[in-house]
Amino acid sequence: MNNKNSFSEQVMIAFFILLIMGGGLAMGLTINRIPADFWRDLATLPKFASGEATRQFSKKINQDFIFSQQLHDIERTATWLITDDFGAGVRQGCPGWLFLTDELVSYAGADASAQLRTGIVQQLRQQLALQNIHLVVAVVPDKSRIESGHLCHVQRPAGFQSRVQHWVQPLGESALDLTAGLQNANEALYYRTDSHWNEQGAALSAHQIASRVRALQWMPETTVFSPIAHQVASQIAERPGDLLHLASLDKLPLWLGPKPEMARSSQWRVAASSSASAADDLFGDDALPKIILVGTSFSLRANFANYLQRELAVPIANVAKDGGGFDGAMRVYLNSATFKQTPPALILWEIPERVLQGPVSKEEQSWSDALNHGRLTGA
Repeated sequence: MNNKNSFSEQVMIAFFILLIMGGGLAMGLTINRIPADFWRDLATLPKFASGEATRQFSKKINQDFIFSQQLHDIERTATWLITDDFGAGVRQGCPGWLFLTDELVSYAGADASAQLRTGIVQQLRQQLALQNIHLVVAVVPDKSRIESGHLCHVQRPAGFQSRVQHWVQPLGESALDLTAGLQNANEALYYRTDSHWNEQGAALSAHQIASRVRALQWMPETTVFSPIAHQVASQIAERPGDLLHLASLDKLPLWLGPKPEMARSSQWRVAASSSASAADDLFGDDALPKIILVGTSFSLRANFANYLQRELAVPIANVAKDGGGFDGAMRVYLNSATFKQTPPALILWEIPERVLQGPVSKEEQSWSDALNHGRLTGA
């Protein structure tokens, strides 16, 4: 096991004892805090006979259980100490390399889900064109695709090999599969303990997108193209990965937890016109950049937006959202007063590969229906 000292067995025993005692105490305190009205409503013969009483009690305990997060953290730590297990959401590949389970899951109805999302992009592109707005879509390949050499025993479904290529093909030149520019690199392009690209991966992807925008001749009209973002410093520092957080192992002491990752982190100087936050940019500002970056946490990590601004030499407003999935950030932006009052010339839409075939949400279906009826949003 990694980073565990000679008394790890005693630590495991202590954790299990704490887990059992803590769970019992938390259960007692939780039950004691349930109001009398709940018990009176529950204590009826029909509810007991039908099993409804049991269902309501279980639901109440799950909702109100105190110390649930703390007990979960203890359980995860004990499991890690015994088996090196990272939990259901994370898979460990080669030593030191973690991967998001969502990248390795095959979903029922995957082709239909991907096709619906292709239709959303096609319909959205047509609607935006009516307002003289260009749309470029960039699909970010899975970490398990680009860093497949570090998967070791972890199996990636063979059917995933061509899914990005098949998805972007009907969308033409305005849809970009970033895989080609990230393959066969001599260095890692994704963080070891994080699901996102690192700065080198972000820089290469920004270059691909900027090259495609220029090839399409979709750069917004401007009198001066000048450097907007400058990298002023760079250092190698410890970086906590989101996969360690997902595994609830990010708060363990160094001697007990997984080995921390050391990664390059750069500092930038950004022109004032392009450095406003998304909150400031949803704003009604006449000086709003003509290029909007919409997407997920990939657009918020590894200075991707800064690399993109440097490549394009024009300001970009970044309205990406953590956990935005396929549609979250785009729907929010299209519903904003900013879009309606000061529409851009170009929207860059970053989409992770792993969301292409996932189950379609009610919001996505509603948005698809609206676009099919000539409306930009489902509202």
